[in-house]
Amino acid sequence: MATKYLKARQFAETYSIAVTTVYAMCAGGRLPHIRLGTGRGTIRIPTDALDQVVAADVAIQDHPVAPAAQPKPAKPAKPALKHMKIGTGRSSG
Repeated sequence: MATKYLKARQFAETYSIAVTTVYAMCAGGRLPHIRLGTGRGTIRIPTDALDQVVAADVAIQDHPVAPAAQPKPAKPAKPALKHMKIGTGRSSG
């Protein structure tokens, strides 16, 4: 049986996601696709691509990565008053 392909916009509408998300997933290698034509061409995505993405995400969740180390709390900022000159109270006049 021949695989059916959808345009990026059709894929986005079918699965209720943004077209920009579809393009980003294609560019990041997360969504299987083909390009047709010369130059930039046009993207075609197999109809079963989302199943592959979901299966890959489930596999990743089954093997969680250790949580990242928590950043150290920031030190409180010191007031920057170096530009002010505090006099002795005497006027030099």
